[in-house]
Amino acid sequence: MTNKSNCPVCLGVDSFERYPDELHGLSPTVDYKFTPTTRLTYEIVECSDCGHQYVSSAPQVEILYTENEDETYLAAQQQREKSAEAWLQIVTSAAPPSSARTLLDIGCATGIFLDKASRFYVVCGVELSEWASKIASRQHEVWRQPVSQQTTTRRFDIVTMWGVIEHLSNPRDEINAISELTNVDGLLFIYTGDRAAFLPRLLKKKWWWYQGMHIQYFSKSGLRQLLETSGFEVVGTRNLPIFFSLRSLAQSMNRYALLKPFVWILSKRPFSRLTIRLTLSGEMLMIARKVG
Repeated sequence: MTNKSNCPVCLGVDSFERYPDELHGLSPTVDYKFTPTTRLTYEIVECSDCGHQYVSSAPQVEILYTENEDETYLAAQQQREKSAEAWLQIVTSAAPPSSARTLLDIGCATGIFLDKASRFYVVCGVELSEWASKIASRQHEVWRQPVSQQTTTRRFDIVTMWGVIEHLSNPRDEINAISELTNVDGLLFIYTGDRAAFLPRLLKKKWWWYQGMHIQYFSKSGLRQLLETSGFEVVGTRNLPIFFSLRSLAQSMNRYALLKPFVWILSKRPFSRLTIRLTLSGEMLMIARKVG
């Protein structure tokens, strides 16, 4: 079939259906409760030229976040703080505070990463959710519009996107706008799924990143291509450590019927309060440098 919008990576016009529409006009869930309906997606197509997978005819999922309130997200505060601390160590290793001063966190949610990063950098956030941005803005400057809609003259040494780009209806426009806000030799950190990794290829549609709220499914090569067309040079790719409480991990596993017995066990004390560190096949952190 011919898709309804061009491929956001290579601008190709031809694609074919990889997975059919399961939502049938319904809006996807955009919270962290992870019920079985979380796995229902719009039609996902694959670009015939570059292989990027994306939703070509969905409404702008970003709009759903503006009024979203997610108490489940707040309940996982401790594990998110541990993850943010681990991510900050990666950022400061690549961009020491002695060489970088300003940081923009896109999709900053309630500001957990901003809290950590503000110890070393002058920080600013972007968050569409009114509920989350109000929490983050108690301590930090937070913008409520996407970067592509900003008119600021501010420039940043570091830009971070932790699990954001897969939600964007037009990632090319946002990356172009981010490039304009990034100083030469500044660094961009993007965490997202890696569709071409071993586990996603094994699991197919059962891969955990296939969710209604996700409308872009990158591979390393696809994300690299997108960044290079926007004035960035990829300087590193790695797995990103993430901390989970066993209660939160059980909540995520709740999407899969076969895992229900484990969900019940992990949700009970004393297991539910334990926290573990995971690095998963099928997820990637790509680091790119803004070239002159």
